[in-house]
Amino acid sequence: IYIMSDQQKKKYESLTSLDEKRMYMFKYWKGIAAYITKKEYFSRIDYANKNFKSDFRDGWKTDRGRVYAIYGKYDEIERFPYEGSTRAYEIWTYNKMQGGAVFVFIDNSSGYGDYILAHSTAQNETRDDNWKDKINIK
Repeated sequence: IYIMSDQQKKKYESLTSLDEKRMYMFKYWKGIAAYITKKEYFSRIDYANKNFKSDFRDGWKTDRGRVYAIYGKYDEIERFPYEGSTRAYEIWTYNKMQGGAVFVFIDNSSGYGDYILAHSTAQNETRDDNWKDKINIK
C-alpha cells in the first residue's frame, strides 16, 4: 500500500480475476526488485508490527510504521521521554537519503505510544518547522 503509486493501485483494483491480480503482482515485484524486494518489504512490515504498535492501531498503520516500511531502518535515533510539560518524541535520521533526512514523531497520546509524524525534511513528507511547539503540553 505504501510503495505503489496511485495509478498502479487503480490498475490492480480494475483487474477482475484472481489470475490477473496474481500476474500483476508478480510483475510489480519483479519491476521494483532493484529498489526493494518483496521479502525486504514484508520484513519491514513485520518489524513495524512488532515495534510500533499503538493501543489504537497495528504497527504498519502508524506513522512510524509507514516511514519504516518505505525508507527502512534509520541511521540514528534520538528518544526524548515524556517529562510532565513535554510530550515524548523521537527523531529519526537517515544520513544517505536525499542528502540527509530527518523525521520527528511526537507521542500525541501523552504516553500511550501513538506517535504521529510532526515534521520531516524528506521530500513529499509533512514539513513543519515549528514542530517544537507541538511537544509542549498546554
